[in-house]
Amino acid sequence: LLMLAVWMALDTQGALTGNLSFKTMASYSVLAFSLNIAFSVFYIYGYLTDLIRKGDLAMELVRPLPFMANLLFRFFGFTLFRAGFMAIPFSILFGVLLGIQLPPDFAAGFFFALSVLMAYLINYFIFFLFALLTFVSLDNSGIMLMFMSVSSLFSGLYLPFWIFPDWLRNVAEILPFKGVYFTPISLYMGTTPPVDALSFQALWMGALILVSWGCWKLMVRRIVV
Repeated sequence: LLMLAVWMALDTQGALTGNLSFKTMASYSVLAFSLNIAFSVFYIYGYLTDLIRKGDLAMELVRPLPFMANLLFRFFGFTLFRAGFMAIPFSILFGVLLGIQLPPDFAAGFFFALSVLMAYLINYFIFFLFALLTFVSLDNSGIMLMFMSVSSLFSGLYLPFWIFPDWLRNVAEILPFKGVYFTPISLYMGTTPPVDALSFQALWMGALILVSWGCWKLMVRRIVV
């Protein structure tokens, strides 16, 4: 709502011109916050850090399903719930009220859906890795708040990369956070080549999965079951 108010104020003053119309910026903000509602990154961080702090992680490790798979499916179910009952109603409500733009064609909608799935996995493994820091420091809440600020900026949650200064955009373009919000929304709007966008996400998704698996194996050696 805050960002919508900002775009509305800028539009009233005539600051939004050309491709940066109010409809474009409002559409971006509604989509970004809809995805943010669905992903709910605090769930995985809070759940995993709570297990580690209370010493309950050892009991989870003796379950027949591997812990990383169990956690992924648990988080996925929670994400589906939030998407169905919160994110989608939010996007429909504000989409109707503000008249946000639709994908330019069926292909853009399909690539957007595929990109959202990869965005979910990128987001999941980024915060899985961050939660593993609890093995090293039981209280990393301060670092978490700073990390959330950085990730929100470089993922494009609040501002699209289109309005970044060149030096900041050059940095944002190579970080994995880009694949969480900016990439799928760019595909939805048809402003980025699908092959480049999906390849970027697939590359970071694969890298994060491998790094997460390696770090988990390293950290779990500290646990005595």
